[in-house]
Amino acid sequence: MEYNLVQELPADAFGYFVNFYKGHKDVKLWYLVLSDNKLEKIHPDAFKGLTEVAYLNLHNNSIQELPPGVFRTVKYINNLVLSDNKIIDIDVPQVFKNTKLTYVTLENNQLSCLPVDIFNITKIYNLKLDGNPLGCECVKSWEMWQNQTGKNIVSFDNIRESCIQ
Repeated sequence: MEYNLVQELPADAFGYFVNFYKGHKDVKLWYLVLSDNKLEKIHPDAFKGLTEVAYLNLHNNSIQELPPGVFRTVKYINNLVLSDNKIIDIDVPQVFKNTKLTYVTLENNQLSCLPVDIFNITKIYNLKLDGNPLGCECVKSWEMWQNQTGKNIVSFDNIRESCIQ
């Protein structure tokens, strides 16, 4: 579904797929690419009924926010690509409350910070944030968290040099 003119993901956008697997404990979607559309709005119930998405690509759209609870039924997303959008802020506890993430790409958005909670709530392994106007205080809190936990989740090479005082 990439390179279309999709502007919105409505409630139950994948309802047909979910109904097809009715009665199954888990409804897994392996590969969903919605990149290079005109996507601006995602309804909080757009992914309702899906329990796992291996690869979700929402790259190069016009998404400004992820509504609270949007992934509430999705327990696991292996690779979430949200780069090249217009995301300003993410309410991590509300958006990713029950979702385990492995790789998240948020490059080239408008994020000034993501709370350190993202690492604890999502069990994330790799986070890419280059190209955002990140505040230095936020970057320092991530570095401190990584030093305390011994986990190397965010690469700070380009981020540290370009953070905003």
